[in-house]
Amino acid sequence: MSQVTNLVFHTLNADGSVYGTGCFSYEGPVEGVDIQYNFGTSAGGTANKMLSFWYHDPVTGTLDLSALINFNWSNGWQGAHYRFDFNLWNFPQNSHGMTAGQAQPERPGPISGHRGNGDVSTQKRLQWPTPAPATMAAGAGQAAAQPAAAPAEVSVIPPVDLVVVIDSSVSMKDEAAALSAAVDVAIENARSSCPSDLRVTYLGIEGVFRGTRFERTVREYLTGAAGVDGSVLRGRTRGTVAEGGAQEDGARAIEDVGLHFDWRANAARAIFFLGDEALEGGNQNGQQDQADIEAASRAIGVANQAGVQVHTYLGTSGVKAGVKQAIQAEYERVAQQTGGQAFTSQDAISGFAELLKRVICGSKQAVTPPAPAAVQASEPFCCCGAFVEGK
Repeated sequence: MSQVTNLVFHTLNADGSVYGTGCFSYEGPVEGVDIQYNFGTSAGGTANKMLSFWYHDPVTGTLDLSALINFNWSNGWQGAHYRFDFNLWNFPQNSHGMTAGQAQPERPGPISGHRGNGDVSTQKRLQWPTPAPATMAAGAGQAAAQPAAAPAEVSVIPPVDLVVVIDSSVSMKDEAAALSAAVDVAIENARSSCPSDLRVTYLGIEGVFRGTRFERTVREYLTGAAGVDGSVLRGRTRGTVAEGGAQEDGARAIEDVGLHFDWRANAARAIFFLGDEALEGGNQNGQQDQADIEAASRAIGVANQAGVQVHTYLGTSGVKAGVKQAIQAEYERVAQQTGGQAFTSQDAISGFAELLKRVICGSKQAVTPPAPAAVQASEPFCCCGAFVEGK
């Protein structure tokens, strides 16, 4: 009986967030293997056989085994050799594809070639593969191999979509800059302590902060990348609310992102909202009123309906102490009633890196991998193509 192994991998942006997703299957064990695949033929010390290969990102689109020019996968071969690299191009046109590697378990590999629909930064990296959500073991025409008495657990890296939304009033500029400077360290720390297939999107409410991560508005993203009709959005447009209050519509932004963001299938959904005033148009009357409380309640209801965890951050504010306490209570209520965490400027005294790491790790939901499935080797990992396209 032959064992079918299914592995997934990602390409990463410079900040460590996920850019592309891949998957491959072969006959053989996970460890102690050496596969060399060239133009549709396989060779190697253990004579392993490639069964499928899929990769997808926004530039190359989706490419499968027919586009795999060459491929190397050594995972503990002869006890010491570790290597992952490949050339994937739509031969002979070579208009779409990628040259990536060598990656190793503790070191992502460089991506030296990347072409397709549009330009892309070369600062991308290839991640070491991990077990697919399901491990299947069956040979062509054979019954599934019986599991051992105490099978090892399959470690699955859960997908996490985190949207960081900030009140774009001038008073939040310092927080926007500080958080942006801490992103790389926070993601790197989170990768080691709570690994996830992380996608982070940074959006300002009806405004942006140039030179920071917040260079798109909630409205721009939802009506552009997510393809939403702007008429369905709850957020008010800039200039329609006195004193710039539309830029401080935190509760409405939570509603719009929760309902209309292009969340990936099966991903944990989380919003991290940062502001320094009340959640409905800011402190237009110098206090928190019933409208602010009702807006927070609506945001909680929508977030729970959409399965979105909301984390909140209340920055420094010039309002009276009693008003600030009331505002803070609503920020905390939104977080607590959606399963998130509430922070204040006191939590960021030593910097945003640790705070943001806590948000990332808190956004990761426990994922229980499905039981191993029995399939024919001629149909390995049936959903590999759909998996890489996030369907």
